[in-house]
Amino acid sequence: GYALIYASAVGQSAAADPFRIGASPTGSLVWMAEDLGYFEDNSVDVEVRQASSGVEALTLVQSGEIDLGASSEFAFVSRAIHDPGLCIYATISASRTIRLVSRSDRVGDQAADLRGKRIGVTFGAATRFFLWQFLTLAGIDEADVTLVDLKPAEITGAMRDGSIDAGIVWEPHVTNIRNAVTVDLVEYPDQSEQHYYFALQGRCDLDERKPKELRQALRALVQAERASYEQASEAHRAFSRRFGV
Repeated sequence: GYALIYASAVGQSAAADPFRIGASPTGSLVWMAEDLGYFEDNSVDVEVRQASSGVEALTLVQSGEIDLGASSEFAFVSRAIHDPGLCIYATISASRTIRLVSRSDRVGDQAADLRGKRIGVTFGAATRFFLWQFLTLAGIDEADVTLVDLKPAEITGAMRDGSIDAGIVWEPHVTNIRNAVTVDLVEYPDQSEQHYYFALQGRCDLDERKPKELRQALRALVQAERASYEQASEAHRAFSRRFGV
């Protein structure tokens, strides 16, 4: 009798365990699916956890704290090189939201003026690649600047207090910097016309461990994508309410 009761309790506990997805605000499709009720419509209990960046979301996937994490393809490749147990399950957006900005009281409006300056960047994130590319095309050796590894939100604070001269980050953090820094900003064409892609990654055995939840969650994201076109105003309002942008 005890064994049956225990087995039943374990089964109920497993059923109650939510499917966990980690995303920064850049993983907008995940937040739309939650705010517009598509996870619930697909009968999947999803717990969305806000991460500061895709780098953090990948760390949470590797530690087993979440099932899927949203990050740039650059961040994924940086981890997958060392962890072949990571797989991509979906690509959820293509973005051109990265900006390299500097304080006009510290740096001029030419790329060459960045030499000798302190630049905030999140190591392992797509911004790290785009900064390297921008400096390389501008003929600037990375040895000629000081790179400061900061989380995205920390870059805003460091730009405001002047502990860095420039920073490279993505929205909504770019807007936060514009609002926080009291001096004029210089903005550079860092990302050019290239996109970076945001993908959902998990352990490669996720489709064996939680196949039903994975299918239901991905179905909800497809519906959210459709809504982002067909109900664009409602989707934008939901995102603005959540993140204040």
